[in-house]
Amino acid sequence: MRLLPADRTFDYKRVSYVGKTFGHLVVLEDIRRPGEPVLERCKCTKCGQVVTLSRASLRGGQKSCSCGRTGAARKIVLEKGQRFGRLIVEAEVSAFFSDGRRRVLCLCDCGQHVVVELSRLTSGYVKSCGCLRREICSQLGKQKRREACPAPVSAT
Repeated sequence: MRLLPADRTFDYKRVSYVGKTFGHLVVLEDIRRPGEPVLERCKCTKCGQVVTLSRASLRGGQKSCSCGRTGAARKIVLEKGQRFGRLIVEAEVSAFFSDGRRRVLCLCDCGQHVVVELSRLTSGYVKSCGCLRREICSQLGKQKRREACPAPVSAT
């Protein structure tokens, strides 16, 4: 760090990060625009993707382009007939959605079909088509239903 007179503080905007490495990210160029935070164009050494990040995120500890985290759901191998709670996987239907999240068509033990996000299914957040909640609420009785039974959560 260079020393400055006591009346001035260190100016991070003037320092170039080109060529520096932050984890798996190598800075390719500084992007400076008047009145805006300095951005850095970086290349990930793990996957080769070029990303633009704020300088603050690099100084704050960001070490990759998130390529390790985005592939987690893609690594899960589903087989037809695999069981999660009351749901049995029938097929993957992610081609019908544009948000990039994997979804699967499942058959519930009660006979109803439901489309569920893969991450919610594998984490145990979704265990049925909604029939489990209805059964629990009916067992608790009508007087306590509003207190004991949370609002329904959509499957996707």
